[in-house]
Amino acid sequence: MAIRRYSKLNLKKIRINKKSNIFIRSNIVEISLPKNQSINDKISKLFSIVDFSQGDLLNVIYGNYEILILISGNHLDFLKKSFPKFKNKIKKRLASVTIKIPPSVLNIPGFYYSITKSLMLENISIIDIVNTRNEASIIVKENDIPKTFEKLSKEIIIEFFK
Repeated sequence: MAIRRYSKLNLKKIRINKKSNIFIRSNIVEISLPKNQSINDKISKLFSIVDFSQGDLLNVIYGNYEILILISGNHLDFLKKSFPKFKNKIKKRLASVTIKIPPSVLNIPGFYYSITKSLMLENISIIDIVNTRNEASIIVKENDIPKTFEKLSKEIIIEFFK
């Protein structure tokens, strides 16, 4: 019965090819902190040490209960000094693969599913996904970068029902 219902739906496919820009960044560290005012005050100091013009990375994501910081590994010592109670929560040797999202797929269901599924099939663990409207940065372990790049630089097929 369920198979018959699926066959009646109109399955559409969209292919995203290698023309999507892919950018790789290594030597990233991550820390997850509780959300409170004293932590927030220390985070503001991070912006003064990061030099975006030199390619430094700083992403600060505020959740409901915690704050996640992704920062270039060359600022690891500053991170340890700023948050000494949380030194053991720092994840090192991370990397990001950033994909420029084509405008044609912004409102199509299944874009992130297609990416995460293709990485899962390669046994690649996704640490985080950080995105803006036109970019998706997938955070993985540095040793997974070759497989991640290889998989994402090939064609991605998004299947959805319309």
